[in-house]
Amino acid sequence: LFIDNDSWTHGGAVGIDVADGQTMTADFDDCIFESNNADSSGGAISAGGWGDIYLEVRNSTFTSNTTGTEGGAINAGGWGDLHLTVEDSVFDLNTADQNGGAVNAGANNDMWVTISGSTFTGNHAGYEGAAVDLFIGDPHHDDVAMTAAITDTTFEDNTSGYAGGAVSG
Repeated sequence: LFIDNDSWTHGGAVGIDVADGQTMTADFDDCIFESNNADSSGGAISAGGWGDIYLEVRNSTFTSNTTGTEGGAINAGGWGDLHLTVEDSVFDLNTADQNGGAVNAGANNDMWVTISGSTFTGNHAGYEGAAVDLFIGDPHHDDVAMTAAITDTTFEDNTSGYAGGAVSG
């Protein structure tokens, strides 16, 4: 259980920073994240940095997590490759002041995102991606690629202030 945790930077409950040239793997299975807050990014979980990130979330619940910028529940990505998997999880009432009310994923190198068997309800982003926001790119790299697959997933009553009432990318 991760309940009522707060960070003035990244990751209200869990903050992970990956060093250049390193690879990080983090698995969260059967976890509950509720009412966590990060003033910067990742209301519940933030995984970022310069290295490659493998973040897997399964059978978990994210409720009423908030952030001042991106990723109301999860913010993942950075300068390395990103592999994000979300399976059989629930995201309810998470809020990001900017992008990705529930999930924000971005990479400056290649990115693979898989979301399956999950439910996103009542999440809000002030700008883009009420439930999920995907971003790839770096002005210095023109050879990056994103692969995203969203299957057997429900999006209901999510709102954004600009684009992507459910998903933006």
